[in-house]
Amino acid sequence: MRQTTVLENFVYASSSSVYGNNKTLPFSETQDVANPISLYAATKIANELVAKSYSHLYQIPSTGLRFFTVYGPYGRPDMALFSFTQKILRGEPIPVFNYGKMTRDFTYIDDIVRGIRAALYKAQQGQIYNLACGRQENLMHMVDLLERKLGKTAQRKLMPLQAGDVPVTSADISKAQQDLDYKPGVSIDQGLPQFVEWYLATHS
Repeated sequence: MRQTTVLENFVYASSSSVYGNNKTLPFSETQDVANPISLYAATKIANELVAKSYSHLYQIPSTGLRFFTVYGPYGRPDMALFSFTQKILRGEPIPVFNYGKMTRDFTYIDDIVRGIRAALYKAQQGQIYNLACGRQENLMHMVDLLERKLGKTAQRKLMPLQAGDVPVTSADISKAQQDLDYKPGVSIDQGLPQFVEWYLATHS
């Protein structure tokens, strides 16, 4: 006899990009996300809508997680931290968009993993949550930290804002704190050195 598996909760990844140029900071899950400014953001909004529709049609519990600038060991090579580290070590200029006037809510991978695990068992049906560190950091601060950890000065190539990019991301994580008992504990001052140590050990 064929067994039926009951899906307790379907957890999927979304992104802070869905907030686009929303001027109300920090970004809250209650804000309108109907105006994406990049194709990537549009795909993430579509992802959320498909999950919501599928959940309604087939009674599958689902939880969406909007990640904010995730970094750490085993990070993606196309992300700024990985790319900047690589270029600084090679003596190549790093592109600093919006002339360095960028702030991000950098979230260490361990905090993201803890948030995902909590969402599997504690999330309320059909909800979406911001997963972030909950604090803004200037992009130039990240570069300063890299220079100190690598012992090399970066060649900063200041450039205008890229099309589809946003100058600021900042997350309201109170909903995740309340429902998921989410407690991010790694600042970029603590997490960035761990990324660099991993990079030097695996890419030197």
